[in-house]
Amino acid sequence: MKKVMFLFASLLLTMNACSSKPQVATFNELPAPAQQFITTYFAQSDIAWIQWERDGVSKEYEVRLNNGTWIEFYSDGALEKIDCKTNAVPAGIVPETVVNYVNTNFPQVVIVKYQIDRRDQEVELSTGLELVFDLNGNFLHIDD
Repeated sequence: MKKVMFLFASLLLTMNACSSKPQVATFNELPAPAQQFITTYFAQSDIAWIQWERDGVSKEYEVRLNNGTWIEFYSDGALEKIDCKTNAVPAGIVPETVVNYVNTNFPQVVIVKYQIDRRDQEVELSTGLELVFDLNGNFLHIDD
C-alpha cells in the first residue's frame, strides 16, 4: 500500500512539474513570425501583455492588445487564433476563399474571430454564428 501511495504521489509531482503556469514575455521574445504578424496588422495597437505557456514540449504564446484583441500563436510563431471581440478581424488574416464565402452567404456581418489548426479553420461572425472550413477554404458546416 505504501508503494502505491508513493507511486501516486510521485506521479502527481511529475505531472505538476511538466505543466507550466503562464509566464510573462516581451515582444522581442515572440518568434519572428508572430512579431511580423503584430507589426503588420496591429501597428497602431498597444500591447497590454504577452505571456507564454508550455504545452507539452512546445510553447504557446498569447498576446492581449489594449483594444481587447486576443491573439494566440503556436511555438513557431504561426497564428493559432485571433479574437477581435466585436471588431472585424483585419483584412488579410482570414483566407480569401473563406472571406468570399462569408460575404456571399452572410452579407452585412463581419468576421470577429478566426482559428486555424491542423484539421480545419473556423470563423465566428458578429452574429455569433460559427462556420467551419477545411484547410483549403471549403465550407464544411455550421458549428453548434
